Amino acid sequence: MQSIEEWRSAIGYEGRYEVSSHGRVRSVYRTVRFSNGRTASFNGRMLKAQINRGGYPVVNVYPGNGGKSKLTTVHKMVALAFIGPRPDGHEVCHGDGNRMNNSVENLRWGTPSENAQDRIRHGNSSNHRRSACHKGHEYTEANTYVFPDGTGRYCRACSNARSLARNIRRRMEKAL
Repeated sequence: MQSIEEWRSAIGYEGRYEVSSHGRVRSVYRTVRFSNGRTASFNGRMLKAQINRGGYPVVNVYPGNGGKSKLTTVHKMVALAFIGPRPDGHEVCHGDGNRMNNSVENLRWGTPSENAQDRIRHGNSSNHRRSACHKGHEYTEANTYVFPDGTGRYCRACSNARSLARNIRRRMEKAL
């Protein structure tokens, strides 16, 4: 069951835009007075989100005061308005791993490491889906080292080859 949609002012865009608890963004009806004394009225409307290269919904917003437009991710706007200020070193994490689900119930602040663990858990990590390293060695249990925090892995065969090459290079440098 989905909760009732709540609207709040978008942080940094107060009086211009609002975000909803369901992850939608709308502009607000307003009258603007220009420096030359003229006024203009802008009707509020729902903004249509585009998808950026990373696969996240973004909206084009104007900060006001004659500033240039800026593409802003919807999940950050929702998190700032409903969860609160971003703690230092944190980013927005999607609970279900779906970048399109920007409802406040699905979002939280987390560290980059927590976000990486979420991507692995949800199967959204491109490296985690690979069955072999870039040299073609299969990621088997015996040939794979997984970082203790679960955020990554590497091929033991490639690591051993790099280590051997490094040792040979050091021996040759000492011999000269």
